[in-house]
This record gives sequence, structure tokens and C-alpha cells, in this order.
Amino acid sequence: LHRVDRRQRQMCIRDSAGVAAMCAGMLRAGLDVAMPRLLTRQAFGAPLADQQGLMWTLADVATDMEATRLMAFNAAAKIDIGESAVEAAAHAKKFATRAAFKGLNACMQAMGADGLKQGFPFARHLAAAKMAEYLDGTTEIQNVVISRALRKAYAS
Repeated sequence: LHRVDRRQRQMCIRDSAGVAAMCAGMLRAGLDVAMPRLLTRQAFGAPLADQQGLMWTLADVATDMEATRLMAFNAAAKIDIGESAVEAAAHAKKFATRAAFKGLNACMQAMGADGLKQGFPFARHLAAAKMAEYLDGTTEIQNVVISRALRKAYAS
């Protein structure tokens, strides 16, 4: 039974790293849809991409996407070399799911009403980002894992 328990924990760690990677991909897809639209759609005689507020919002999405990608990669690299990835996977999943939901919402909003059209992936990706928050441990569970690691690191 102990072996089965350990295997399940290891699967959850791998899955958490995978969820983080999936979230990075969804953020990339959101930017890949929103940016061309902002570069070509005109408002007030200029492309929407000339609006600093919109671009800064999407710059934040790009930063979160890169952080998500790197955190997922870090957790996966630890798994690959046989190092403990419990804490890295918890950080990656916690950050990634929050960033994905917030970032996809920002990409959709930057497109205005067009972001709601069926031909765009936003509704599907927002639903997947929300579900990802609950897969393989909720944010609260990730906080338990991270809190235990903090206590252990500072207990000396």
C-alpha cells in the first residue's frame, strides 16, 4: 500500500508540472490570437496595438507566460533527473493556473466583443484554465505543500 501511495504522489507531481505547461500553452495561444488582431484592428485612426494600456496588459500576460513556462520547465527538469520536485511542481501549478485564467481573460478583453466570438479559443481555454485550478490539487493544497516546505527550510 505504501508503494501505491508513493506512486500516486509522484503521478500528482508530474501532473502538476504538466498542468503548468498546459497553462503556458494556453497563454501562448491567447497572445497568438489577440496580438494579430490588435495590430490590424483600427480605433481612433490607429491600430489598437498603439494603445499603451492594452499593450502593457498584454506585456503582463507575456511575462506571466514566460514565468509559467520556466516554472513548469524547472519542475519537469527536477523530475527528469530524479530530484524532489514536490515544491517546484506546487509553485508551478499554483502560479500557472492563476496566470492562465487572468491572462486569457485579459487577451479576450483586449479584443473587445470579438473575443467572445465562437471562432476564437477563449471560452474553451478559460474553462480549461478554471478546471486546471482543481486538477491534481487545488491552490489550497498547493499552499499546504509550499507551507510545509517553508517550515522545513526555516525550522533549523
